Amino acid sequence: MSPAERERRSNASRRPPWQWVALFALGLCCAASIAALEFDLSALRDAGSRAEAWARLSTFLGAFGAPDLSAERLGQGLSLSLSTFSIALWGSGLGLVLGYTLALFASRAVWLGESRPGAGYAVRRVVLELARLALDVLRGVPDFAWALLILTVPGPGAVTGVLAIALGVAGILGRIFSELWDAVPARRYEALRANGASRAQVFLYAVQPLCARPMLSFGLMRLECSVRNASVIGVVGGGGLGAQLFEEFNFGNYAGVVTLLLFLLALTASTDLASNFLRHHLRTDPTRSGITVTGAATGHGNSQRRRTWALLGCFGAAIATLAAMTPDLLRAGSELWRVEWAWIGGQLAQLFHPQLEARSWIEAAVSCRVPLAIGFLATLIGVVGAGWLAYPGSWAFQIDSRQFTGEFASPWTRFLRAALLVVARATTLVLRSIPEVAWLFILAAFFRIGALPGILAVGVHSIGVLGRVFVESIDNQAYRPFEQTFHGSRATAFLYSAFPSSVREWSSYAFVQFEANVRAGVVVGIIGIGGLGERFHTSVQNFNLERASVFLIAMVLMTTIFDRLSRALKLGANALG
Repeated sequence: MSPAERERRSNASRRPPWQWVALFALGLCCAASIAALEFDLSALRDAGSRAEAWARLSTFLGAFGAPDLSAERLGQGLSLSLSTFSIALWGSGLGLVLGYTLALFASRAVWLGESRPGAGYAVRRVVLELARLALDVLRGVPDFAWALLILTVPGPGAVTGVLAIALGVAGILGRIFSELWDAVPARRYEALRANGASRAQVFLYAVQPLCARPMLSFGLMRLECSVRNASVIGVVGGGGLGAQLFEEFNFGNYAGVVTLLLFLLALTASTDLASNFLRHHLRTDPTRSGITVTGAATGHGNSQRRRTWALLGCFGAAIATLAAMTPDLLRAGSELWRVEWAWIGGQLAQLFHPQLEARSWIEAAVSCRVPLAIGFLATLIGVVGAGWLAYPGSWAFQIDSRQFTGEFASPWTRFLRAALLVVARATTLVLRSIPEVAWLFILAAFFRIGALPGILAVGVHSIGVLGRVFVESIDNQAYRPFEQTFHGSRATAFLYSAFPSSVREWSSYAFVQFEANVRAGVVVGIIGIGGLGERFHTSVQNFNLERASVFLIAMVLMTTIFDRLSRALKLGANALG
């Protein structure tokens, strides 16, 4: 048994029994929720419906061979792509500022520090819990739901998209940052405390520098997600590619849909590749070769300079893209002058007065089963698919395996391994570059809108997301354990060393993705799958915000439960820092 396997089993054996009970109860709830889904399999049952479904799919796929490449359509695609990227960048920037601020108050290590029980400690603890609650609210409401509420004021457009994405990003990054700071061992900064450093000094000179790399990595990953979300948030009035994509889909103009999908794929894939490039150059890897003290210092200095240039580049891009949103900003400004603020205030005030009838709360609780079931099944699909792609997509096992096997592969063998790696990574790139809502439109060409295409849409996207982080988890490991378990087979080294060493990290990523998939279940519900999202959307459309408030609270409660569970089980971002 390898040292990594012994350590993993030792950590597992130390997990208290109540944690296993909590995980089992969560799995049982998710499994029971599957009964709430209504699977429309008419496209697969009778011959007539099956022929009609294949005809729709053939028409849609045929459009990929003849997309609309007119000058007008290409110009529209470029303009909408730039607007989409602007929405994502500004939304992420505003969300980063808000999330970082709230994280300072939500982190036990930063806000409480070494405070002793007393009146001051009680006040600080209340502030900490309120900050965590604020992050739960921001994170628990999907950006699609935020957009439905916000567009009442500035109207549909880029401003609505920016604000909706900013609120979602703030909740997610605020939670991640606070968990990363709390995960820093106290022994790493106890010398500063012993010398009389204040909480602010400990944070600035110890906690923050130690978390800079994972924070930047998570920030870049969130920007990728924001680009994907911005590309489809126009479906509910958030501007960008989504509004036009939804319009073309409803009119059955598949040639236009395909053209916009290609622009969407180009935008999200290029953002993904650029983010990967930055993360690769901002990451230090001491396990690949020996590093002298001088070399380590030089590498640290280069890493700091790269981070500075990356931040300056993001700032420059934000200023450059501001011009793309100028028309929307001017239009939103003119709309604000005509807004009847008294009416808006009265409408939004209903959100703070939810309906008290037991029937509404029971309906909200029952409606939670749909996003919960979608999240569970989609995550299961994502984990299985990403697990299968981890080995062929690993640089360590396909390209760099000579470092721990000592083998001299033939040029043909190296070519096949390189081709396998390219195919695996290209697959995950395409799967994650297309957002869940866009996948839903694609699958709906065959299945129509329903639970099954909703699960598959979220699931295939999860394969792409988890596939990348699973591969990174493998490639970030030191090679020595691989060498110890290599017995003439790279697959053996993968199964008995790389995989066991990655299980804990993979489970943390899977749980984080499960939370994201539950929110995605709410989003596809808004599009028409049913459940919590559809109930909320209908209530907002009918201006019954008292009823909508009940469903908002249900969203937040689900997120809060998952957050507290992940903190207790050490399965969230605190396990990844």
